[in-house]
Amino acid sequence: MTKDRKVNVGIIVSANTGGGTPSASLSKYKSKTNAPTIYHQKGTSAQIGGSIDIGASLGLEYVVFPDSTTNDVYQGTTISTGFGVSCIPAEIHGEIGYSWVYGFNIYDEMNNIYNRIMEW
Repeated sequence: MTKDRKVNVGIIVSANTGGGTPSASLSKYKSKTNAPTIYHQKGTSAQIGGSIDIGASLGLEYVVFPDSTTNDVYQGTTISTGFGVSCIPAEIHGEIGYSWVYGFNIYDEMNNIYNRIMEW
């Protein structure tokens, strides 16, 4: 789930490839970027990060993603917490990926509903 200050909400679906220290975890993520809307997160991205996995898991990632329309470059961080295991107590990784954003604007949808009701 993603949201922005312009009242857009949606989901981001990503396909990534990369490498790092072998590990496995079940985590909850919280990300923050400087992108003006959720739709600027669509497209190619690169990220690097790491985590400490000693039963409980704590991770931090840095992500960079260019806007293919404006050529602006946005960035952000992700913090994860959960449960994990690793060959060693800490792991590092790097990935490149592509993201698709599926969203809507809450105000626009409320306006559409209002207009449909008024057309009755």
